[in-house]
Amino acid sequence: MGRTVDPLGHLGDRETTGCGTVIVMRLSGVGLTGFVVGLLFGQQPTAIHHPFLWDRELSLRPNLYIPEAAVVDAGGVLWVLCSARMGNEGYDKQHVTQAIFRIDEQGNQLSTAELGLPLSQEERGDTSDYRITPLRDGGIGLAFNKIRFETRGQSYLGAFYSTLGTDGKAGPLRQVAGPEIEVSAFVGLANGDLLLGGGLGDLLTFDPNGVSRWKKSFVQPILENSDAAVLSDRNICISAWAATRQRLLNKIRVMRLGQQGDVLHTADIDALRGQVAAGPDGSCAVLYDRAPSIYKGEYYLTLFDRSFNRQWTVPVPHSSASGAEFDLISRAEGSLAQIGNVIVQYDWSGKEVWKDIEHLGQTRTIVAAGTDGFFIVTKDLGMNNGFHVKRAAATKE
Repeated sequence: MGRTVDPLGHLGDRETTGCGTVIVMRLSGVGLTGFVVGLLFGQQPTAIHHPFLWDRELSLRPNLYIPEAAVVDAGGVLWVLCSARMGNEGYDKQHVTQAIFRIDEQGNQLSTAELGLPLSQEERGDTSDYRITPLRDGGIGLAFNKIRFETRGQSYLGAFYSTLGTDGKAGPLRQVAGPEIEVSAFVGLANGDLLLGGGLGDLLTFDPNGVSRWKKSFVQPILENSDAAVLSDRNICISAWAATRQRLLNKIRVMRLGQQGDVLHTADIDALRGQVAAGPDGSCAVLYDRAPSIYKGEYYLTLFDRSFNRQWTVPVPHSSASGAEFDLISRAEGSLAQIGNVIVQYDWSGKEVWKDIEHLGQTRTIVAAGTDGFFIVTKDLGMNNGFHVKRAAATKE
């Protein structure tokens, strides 16, 4: 069953239901990869090593690029979505936009393009929270919020969806949700549909053409800032903040949903934030932050089986401040916890088997799984215009 370390002092079942130079590196660690729908979890190698093959700097001066998201498509090509400031008129006069880089597994920069959305410059200033996900039949899906900035804050006008071509050109832009959705989760489902989740307790799905499939609302409690993963049995795992209309409840709700959104199992965890990933045999792994103070994060990793019984809970060391960007990615050999610029690999018994600290990624570290290994995307504080991509390949002993 693996080790059980419960953060509350019990057994863990109480909380229930431009181009640059390629640098060849010869480092190795133990398995770290990412989440892909339909993983063959039964194929467990005795050991996995990941030599870092290259570390590449990507920039196109004088433009400024800051990575926001990264995914790998069905052909093994890495897509990096960046916020961008373009032009040589000086920082204050640069064109503010978004851009897409495409990099293959050998580190070749295949294309770079401004995101071709049918929006004016003023309208682009009223968008945020861009998310991308691979489509089952090829290509990339894009979702984002449209917002209105006001004197006392901002209001959300709805969520929009499009597809992206290799030239950065977007397909038809469709509004898929009203103000009730503030995009946080955006994933492709096993049947090819797309799931979108966000604020005010709503989850919805639509097909790759933007046609609505189903919508579910969770308001007792309200479930906000959701994360989602498709499990190996094609069901869905969701993690979200639990809140009333007056306040957060200092817990997250984890749910196992059927393919039509019906609730199969639920569990509450005393935490403020959570990320989920697929485990073996329909299980769901959860990385969560109990955040005992605004200055310190306290992270744990737990695994629920397909009946939502906890199998184990372990603390994640090397923790960073509360509020750090964090993510959980999984593949056959285990789950990968990324907290700020720290990356820790666990096997499916809860044992820590590998760790890495990305010193370049002091502003943002993004991990994306490839067909063989993974990519790490980092923004270098000492490099004002571009970013780094590093690739590691999986080799079995």
